[in-house]
Amino acid sequence: MVNKYVASSGHALKVRGAHGFIDEVNEARRVVNEVDKILKTEYNGDGYVFHDNTSTSQSQNLRTLTNFHNSKNRRLDLSVHFNASASSSATGVEVLHYGGHTGIASKLSKAMAKALGITNRGQKVRKDLYVLKNTNRPALLLEVCFVSSKKDADAYKRNFDKLCHSIADFVADYLGYTKKKSSTTVATAGNTETFYKKGAQLGLYRVIKPCSTYSGVDFTQADKLQSLKVGTAFTVTDIVKFGNKYRFKLKNGEYVSAKRVYLEKV
Repeated sequence: MVNKYVASSGHALKVRGAHGFIDEVNEARRVVNEVDKILKTEYNGDGYVFHDNTSTSQSQNLRTLTNFHNSKNRRLDLSVHFNASASSSATGVEVLHYGGHTGIASKLSKAMAKALGITNRGQKVRKDLYVLKNTNRPALLLEVCFVSSKKDADAYKRNFDKLCHSIADFVADYLGYTKKKSSTTVATAGNTETFYKKGAQLGLYRVIKPCSTYSGVDFTQADKLQSLKVGTAFTVTDIVKFGNKYRFKLKNGEYVSAKRVYLEKV
């Protein structure tokens, strides 16, 4: 039996999806790539990823995505999307399917919601969605969170690593993958030792090397807020893990790197 998956990001480079506090196309690609990486590095996973860089219309995009999925010999299809709403209060995770997959859709939605710490909207049957209707293997369309909700976007940025592991763990369980023995323990430990990473280290810090603050934990250029000069002091209220890195959350809600090279405890 073939135990492979196909994971694709929703929409296309030239046919953009929803945009709000985060961008659907950009983030769907990040999630797909990270889940695939986890499955192939932490598990004995095997599968394919696809991002549509060529389509110039919605109908072409839907055909391109579906054709790629159906061209591969696999057991499971995943299509990663982000939701949007006119209401800024709309929140949560949901997993859509064409029918007949209530159990696995419910399980995945619950795991994703727990990882993000936001509402679980559950599984939903959607007969109107082209990709779900036309793929010929069990297909799940993931609506990770609402790009129109700052609460959801912040939770996604803060818990990106947890989210991707929740999806990868689900796929591994469904397809029967097993965990690989870690060969990077020493390297990882050496890396994380350069960060402050314990809750007991909260409190007042001083900048010892120029750095910047950001509105989110992924530290994109668009999120950059202000530059901090040597000698600047501030209060740290939380430590947030982002992938294998750590961020300090400041009293004013901004984030700064928790690398020891930049900061010293006062």
